[in-house]
Amino acid sequence: NIWTGDDLGNLCIWKVTSKGKPRLKQKRKIANTIGCFFQCGSHVYVGTSGPILTFNLQGGITKNCYIGHGSLVNSIIMHRSQMWSCSNDGSILVWDLSKKGPIIQLQQGVSARVFCLMSFNEKVFSGSFDKTISVWG
Repeated sequence: NIWTGDDLGNLCIWKVTSKGKPRLKQKRKIANTIGCFFQCGSHVYVGTSGPILTFNLQGGITKNCYIGHGSLVNSIIMHRSQMWSCSNDGSILVWDLSKKGPIIQLQQGVSARVFCLMSFNEKVFSGSFDKTISVWG
């Protein structure tokens, strides 16, 4: 399946046919703009302008909701068994998924909208709209 979303809150799940052409399998309207997707195991994490939503990969059923950012979530990654997310509000949040979502650490020191996150060699790199890259240990 292929998952897509848009600024109107349309979440679509597509099935790729044998001819290679995607066919709409399921369409859901969520209340927020969709900024990013991240798949980990049997779950898909959807960053929105509201909460981060977790869906079951197979059926598209909502599993969890993580509330913490004040603006659109631009990127979600997994690092050391924790979910990291970044947002247009300039925040980077670290989530403990084993405790079903409470925020365990708020990363500060970023002055602009944070656009992307990457985990590499036991560190997390964040890229911001002010053209800076920050490294988190």
